Amino acid sequence: MVPLGTGVWIACRFSSVLTLLDSNTMQPLQQVNMEEVLKPVSVSYGFTTLIRVSAVLCYNNLLWIGTSQGAMVTIPLKSLSPASYVTEPPADQTTPMFAVRDEARISLHGHQGRSGTS
Repeated sequence: MVPLGTGVWIACRFSSVLTLLDSNTMQPLQQVNMEEVLKPVSVSYGFTTLIRVSAVLCYNNLLWIGTSQGAMVTIPLKSLSPASYVTEPPADQTTPMFAVRDEARISLHGHQGRSGTS
């Protein structure tokens, strides 16, 4: 769970979906399915298991998402007002920050097979 502005990004255990909730009404505002975001690279890198969100962080206008397969994804965030990126959201910000999924960047750090010494 990551609060930002009047929104809260949450990921449920064993889920590939991140949800932005309005922190006042708890109404869902946006969902980002990581399986769809990672679909272009999942076949070529052999992601055979379900993709699960393992870490979430909001920093420097980016939503940072770590997955159980070792992929790191950054998705730019913007407020409801058009083209107004916020570097440091003020404490009294009245709009949540939405993810711009089309601009996601993927970094793969996963491995397959055994790890260890033998």
